[in-house]
Amino acid sequence: MAQFFHNDFEPTVVRQHPQIAQAKGDLAAAGALGVLMSGSGSAVFGIFPDAAPASAGLRQVRPRWPRSYCCASCGDPIE
Repeated sequence: MAQFFHNDFEPTVVRQHPQIAQAKGDLAAAGALGVLMSGSGSAVFGIFPDAAPASAGLRQVRPRWPRSYCCASCGDPIE
């Protein structure tokens, strides 16, 4: 999945805000299958396989990133 994650703005924004790369690295180390900076850098997110690893990942990153949240997708999958 991670090979499909791409944001053209990311290299430029990370040069000005290296904490974005730190957040991405922390999410990857916490077990995210893929991590990405959203849009122009207002958020960084990680995709986890299900709720248990997502909750464990949240507990791992929250000490450094206290404004971290765990969310689930909703609705039926797109086919």
